[in-house]
Amino acid sequence: MLGSGESSHEAVYNRCALPQELIDQIVDALSSSKHSLRVCTLVAHAWLPSSRRYLFASVQLSEDKFVEFLAFARTCAFGPQYIRELTFNGHQPQQVMSNRTAISPAYLHSLLAYLPQLESLLLFMACLRDESSNAQSLQVPPSNLEGSTGQTSALKSLTIYYSGTQNDRFTDLAHVISVFPYIGRLYMRSQRFRSNYSPDDVPRELADTSPDVIVRLPPVQALVVDDNDFRTNLYLAVAVQSVAWCDNLRAIEIQSRQAWDHKMLGTLLRVTGTRLEYLSLQLSKLFEPENVEAFVEELSLSSCIALASLALQLHPNPFLLRPLSWATLCTLVGSIPRTTLVRHILLQIGVRSSHVNDMLHPWNGMDNILAGFDSLESVAFPAEHFAAYTEQGKELVRGAFPRVSRKARIEFPLSAQ
Repeated sequence: MLGSGESSHEAVYNRCALPQELIDQIVDALSSSKHSLRVCTLVAHAWLPSSRRYLFASVQLSEDKFVEFLAFARTCAFGPQYIRELTFNGHQPQQVMSNRTAISPAYLHSLLAYLPQLESLLLFMACLRDESSNAQSLQVPPSNLEGSTGQTSALKSLTIYYSGTQNDRFTDLAHVISVFPYIGRLYMRSQRFRSNYSPDDVPRELADTSPDVIVRLPPVQALVVDDNDFRTNLYLAVAVQSVAWCDNLRAIEIQSRQAWDHKMLGTLLRVTGTRLEYLSLQLSKLFEPENVEAFVEELSLSSCIALASLALQLHPNPFLLRPLSWATLCTLVGSIPRTTLVRHILLQIGVRSSHVNDMLHPWNGMDNILAGFDSLESVAFPAEHFAAYTEQGKELVRGAFPRVSRKARIEFPLSAQ
């Protein structure tokens, strides 16, 4: 007999319903097929959460759909709360600003309130605005976003790539970053603001930035910078002034192929060196210093007493009259205290660079320096994919590092990644 108020369809379903654990296993097995997952969402209500957990794991959101997505997130019971990776794709910066949706802290808060499991956020070609300049950027005011808790979780990764406009300031970028209470990896690449500024304008930009803006910056564990010389130096200067960054940074990567300020980085390393575990430097645009001893002291690798991994890249640069020499690179690495427990070192030298000849010289000096690290486990010599080391080249490298070969692995990955 049917239960009270139970239809024949519901009775059949209840007798045939699978245990939730079995449903989860079936969905897990189909997780690589988007089509199969969509079909699973139509089987029964019990199949919906497991299926959407995979369907919504990674989402791309275009700028023109931002308001629409907010409305969807406010009413959808199963979906946005499963998003772990979100990519925000903005339109071309050449668009008229009045037609663009700007990412302000208020609206970012509203969006993230519906994404409790978000781990990674990528803002690509986004229009960034602080509260005062963005009051009319969306049609729906934040107060009307029902269901928004206003709570924002920590992020494992925040990437801001090619965002902002020429008229923006660092303050606009900082306000977006400050939405989060904690960021594991902050990757800032090729921003658009202040594109016509030179490194000499860094003090002016800092003077125009309220101290409160820097104070509100959240703790960051890994700082990755790949930008022009002005913005790279600006980020380093901000990092020096931010207590939250200085106290929490465990990794610094300077990927910028620009002549960044080694003195500013040295100042940052003197503050963070006792805790810094990973350091990666792109040295291809640095000039050979007239006074190597002063250069090494200013860069302050000697402050990095907690390093576990070090990566240095020195590619051929035909536009520099005096690129950084192999001898200076050896001196830099040699300035790191021998007591440092460095386990992994990466040296990416352009295969077609004159530095290779210096590196392969029997008395290149680097072999003794690297072998002096007692905890060394591996040394990697990655080459560009278009000019990878041949087997003969690998043997030449091993022959140039006999002491290292006896105590650590020598590896030849295709790239520095």
